[in-house]
Amino acid sequence: MRRALFALGVALALVTGAAATAAPAPQRQHRVIVQGSSSAAAATAVQRAGGEVLRRLDVVGGVAAELPADASVPGFTVTPDQPLRPQSLDTGDSGGSGTAGNVYRQETGATGLPPAQRHSTVALIDTGVSDVGGLGAKTLTVPDPVTGEPAPCANFSSEAGDCADNYGHGTFLAGLIAGGGDYPGMDPDARLVSVKIAGRSGAADTSSVLAAIQWVVSFKDQLGIDVLNLSLGTDSNHDFRKDPLNRAVERAWRAGLVVVVAASNRGPAQGTISKPADDPLVVTVGAVDDQGTSTAADDTVAPFSGRGPVREGTPDDPVTVRKPDVVAPGVGLVSLTVPGSHIEQTAPPSSVGVAGYRRGSGTSQATAVVSGAVALLLERRTLTPDEVKAALYVGAHHMWSQPFSSVGAGIVDVADSLDADVHGFAQPDPRQDAFDGLDLSRGTEQVTSFSCGTLRAQLDKDAGCTVVSGQLTALATKKGVLAQPYLDAFDATAYGTGTWDGQSWYAGQWVQGQSWYGQSWYGQSWYGQSWYEDGSAQPSTAPSEGTSTDFGTVLAGSAWYGVWR
Repeated sequence: MRRALFALGVALALVTGAAATAAPAPQRQHRVIVQGSSSAAAATAVQRAGGEVLRRLDVVGGVAAELPADASVPGFTVTPDQPLRPQSLDTGDSGGSGTAGNVYRQETGATGLPPAQRHSTVALIDTGVSDVGGLGAKTLTVPDPVTGEPAPCANFSSEAGDCADNYGHGTFLAGLIAGGGDYPGMDPDARLVSVKIAGRSGAADTSSVLAAIQWVVSFKDQLGIDVLNLSLGTDSNHDFRKDPLNRAVERAWRAGLVVVVAASNRGPAQGTISKPADDPLVVTVGAVDDQGTSTAADDTVAPFSGRGPVREGTPDDPVTVRKPDVVAPGVGLVSLTVPGSHIEQTAPPSSVGVAGYRRGSGTSQATAVVSGAVALLLERRTLTPDEVKAALYVGAHHMWSQPFSSVGAGIVDVADSLDADVHGFAQPDPRQDAFDGLDLSRGTEQVTSFSCGTLRAQLDKDAGCTVVSGQLTALATKKGVLAQPYLDAFDATAYGTGTWDGQSWYAGQWVQGQSWYGQSWYGQSWYGQSWYEDGSAQPSTAPSEGTSTDFGTVLAGSAWYGVWR
């Protein structure tokens, strides 16, 4: 598997004294954001402390910098410039029951429903949707994010002009939602909107996700979008009330979209719900193993499924957030594969035995199942997002032997949710009046911009390879031109308060007036090795999912993308 390693920086030893004198050991450097009254003041303070300014962050009155471990910058706010890990597309694969048959539709009550009154439309912010298994006919033509011209997808990835799913994840989920053929999805009559944020490398910056969510809200009415599927997340533990990623999903929810988000594949430890699944408004989905039977009675919680709790309220701040909200089958599900995609080239041969299909597991898959369930509901009932969430709660099969922090209200059942009484259901109020900058949304990995080509180039700050960190966004200043500044700064105020509609979209309101355009974003060390400051590759710890033989063969990248067969 091709992986682009990233550099956090190299501490260089300064040789002093005679040539025979041994050089002192290099001092470890820390990447930080230093904020004060202005960027100029912060830069001066960093230099006085013996650090190096990496870039100005005028939008927050500060700089991104490297500081010696023992440095002090009195009078300024210093926060870690943590690496990014967009969990963005977390799946796994499992043999589950060992059979190739899909029973998740029967278990979740998706069969034998009364006739639909309309078609639902589900937007997928993912790696794209390829025209396989009839998905092309179900995927709507949309306005291109840059030009406004008709296109098969809204493309925020490095693969400009290519809406195909070259990784293979988005197509698999699309098949679970709306696929037909040998293995139909939850709602074969649903329509799809593909919002592509990652190409073959699979890497995507949080700012690309923000732009994609804004685009979906902006064109929701024009395209008739009902549901937003987010099988993605970061491992950030930033306060949801101040986070731009949480703000984005809340704005989508309040605009009338049912936002369905994967809990994460970081279980079974407690406190492993990812962002933005930690938001109180969205429908957060965990995964269960259906054991290959159509009854929920024998289901077990998948070990990789992210667990709560998220937050208990206090007398001074009473907002309590308990997650996940519901669970759905997410182990060993069969769906569409993309010939020539990254998954097909790196995963073991498919165990399904039917051309064009393979199996996968993860909360990504469970999330797609729930998005399909919501589409079925909305084709038969007129409900607000809050009422949809209530219907899912009331109609779910309770798993009394499991704590709420593992399964929420229980296993989704569409048939029971159709008859659910949703009167009086109230959502918590996140009270998000102001929010912080972009970097705290990112988790513990980084993405680099541009095609760095060689490791030497990645280590050279002047070689045109920029780590997306601080308040930088994954949007180029000029279309296809690598000019200074390489990346635009995130305007938190404009993003949080500006109008989200099709007209304001093309003005590029939170990227300082420039046109929206996805740059080239390449993969980081998702699993196995990370690049450390001393210039050596060292092993990192893989999350627990994928380590069991019950869940297939572990591949590089399996921490978030899963293992397939």
